[in-house]
Amino acid sequence: MYGDDIRAFTNDLASALKREILGMEGKAKYILLDEPLLTARKHEIGEFIEAANLLCDNVEINVTLATSGGDILGIEDELKALPFGGFALDMLDGPSNETILTDGKEWGERIIQLGLVHASDTYVERPHDIARMLVKMAQYHDPGLIWVAPTGGMNMLSRDIAYAKLRSLYVGAQRARNELTRQESS
Repeated sequence: MYGDDIRAFTNDLASALKREILGMEGKAKYILLDEPLLTARKHEIGEFIEAANLLCDNVEINVTLATSGGDILGIEDELKALPFGGFALDMLDGPSNETILTDGKEWGERIIQLGLVHASDTYVERPHDIARMLVKMAQYHDPGLIWVAPTGGMNMLSRDIAYAKLRSLYVGAQRARNELTRQESS
């Protein structure tokens, strides 16, 4: 039906997703749109921009764009110009995302969700490292708009490993919150 017409396919998909999002208005405050191919197909950013504008036009719900498996280096300015209410970035498979967030350019009043525990690796990240990253990012973005999360779905991990990773995420976020409170009161 679409053949090689990526633009038509992408716009039709955006239209279908928009109908779903509009159906959630009044029932949800946030929607996470997962687009992992964006980091691997940066050269198709033009088609994505058109579809993103179509998707978000006249939508009241905060639509957050999630990328995973890489960084947004080279397309960050185009993404900032889009009407998304937030961005979920993979900080482990996309280490350049840290530089993008700390380059001094404003991300405005958007949610920045940091993927700080790897969703498909059995290594359990240390709460200290998570806290350190969150405190650092709070220097560049409103801490109230920084969210923490795994880099993607954790369905391939055992329950015990997934729990340990989520626990590390929680403890790291608590430590960061405590440190930021301490810094404010100093």
